[in-house]
Amino acid sequence: MNAVDGTLISVTIRETKNSGATAFTLLISRIELNSKKETYLQTEGIMTKHKFSTDTNSIVGQLDSYKFVLLKGTADLF
Repeated sequence: MNAVDGTLISVTIRETKNSGATAFTLLISRIELNSKKETYLQTEGIMTKHKFSTDTNSIVGQLDSYKFVLLKGTADLF
């Protein structure tokens, strides 16, 4: 992803050997502050649950599910 598109940051929040993992991805928008020292921003995060099993016959269907989280706040220059 290039600077025109913004940035994605993903972290694994929970991981187990037998049942799957949960990850959170933060979408970081590009922000122009110029002479403003602070600006309001709104973005989203995505909580992803990945199903996994050592028994390949026990899981059928969709293996990933997503929950979108609205995030609001401010960005500022130090």
